[in-house]
Amino acid sequence: MPKSNYDFDPFGSLTNLFKDPVTYLKKTKVLLKDDPSALVLFFSNVLFIVFAIVCSVSLGEVLFVYWLQSVIIGSFNILKILMYPFASNSSTRGYYSSNGKIFSLDSLKGRLIIAFFFVFHYGFFHFVYLIFIGAPNLFLANEVSPILIGGLIFFIPHLFSFFFNLKSDLAKKWDVIKLMFLPYSRILPMHITIIFGAVIMLLIGMPLYFIFGNIGVRFAELLVMILFTLIKMLVDLSSHKNYHGEN
Repeated sequence: MPKSNYDFDPFGSLTNLFKDPVTYLKKTKVLLKDDPSALVLFFSNVLFIVFAIVCSVSLGEVLFVYWLQSVIIGSFNILKILMYPFASNSSTRGYYSSNGKIFSLDSLKGRLIIAFFFVFHYGFFHFVYLIFIGAPNLFLANEVSPILIGGLIFFIPHLFSFFFNLKSDLAKKWDVIKLMFLPYSRILPMHITIIFGAVIMLLIGMPLYFIFGNIGVRFAELLVMILFTLIKMLVDLSSHKNYHGEN
């Protein structure tokens, strides 16, 4: 019987990348060869990088696009909570009392409660993160179009991945607690990479601004954005493999 062996290690992909980049890249190459959904995700990341360069997308807009990608990942996880079979040895599977009635977390009512709790903590995390990256300022500046286009670029691969992996994912047993926190293993390393890139851009952008003006700042922004979005892409692919790996 399939069982849930998912290892919740949100920073494992980042650690492995910098610890042994050669092996990491070899595994990524094999993943792209064997998994069409990973290949679609790869091309969506490349497409977004090209789009960001050609359309002069700012680093702030890039941050918000990846925020949208996180929301997309969480949205599909709600469907997984409602659909995926729970492991019989899950620590929270069983019967709970509610208003004198007995129900199972594996029932529709139980799954809806779990989904609601996931929406609450995942939504709160993204609300705080939304304020942190200053996204409201982007709306006030009417810089929404590149963000929506970027969001669409990432929605398509996640939609494809959901249906492509659905049959194999439904054949596995998922621990309900791990399933609730599963998206964090994908989004935490992704956002840490991008935020670190934004900090680096500020550190090298200010000296270039005093020397070359706005051209120097844009050069630093492009350089950092390309470098760290490439790293983010590799981390995203590794997290994708772990997300849909053998459970």
